[in-house]
Amino acid sequence: MESKKTYQDLFNFSNDAIAFLSNNDSDTKLVYAIKKLVGDKSAGKKGLLAKVFNDFEERFEDLKLEFAATDSDGFIIRNEKGEYRFRKDDEKKLNRAFKALRTETFIDMPSYIITDYDQTKEYPDSFKGFVI
Repeated sequence: MESKKTYQDLFNFSNDAIAFLSNNDSDTKLVYAIKKLVGDKSAGKKGLLAKVFNDFEERFEDLKLEFAATDSDGFIIRNEKGEYRFRKDDEKKLNRAFKALRTETFIDMPSYIITDYDQTKEYPDSFKGFVI
């Protein structure tokens, strides 16, 4: 099942899911569903959301390249660490484009919804639409 979410929703879910897993090592359907999405590092397994994370990173890298400073010959200017350098106005444009990518771009994201979980407990809002 897939649902419409933003990349920001994904990051919120991922952060909350990792925190949840660090405090809940039980063998429940909810833990299984979370690991199915974010992966299980202890078992060396990538989750269903790994491709979405990779897509985001590629799109962000494309944005950085688009706004990177260039010299008079068109070569990209990098700092001593090999990172792109940006002119002030282009960095502002990059930041706006990055915010738009995180918050306004809706994508179909995998989910693994379960209905059989302890509903007497409180769960992060970010779990809604991903696992509950």
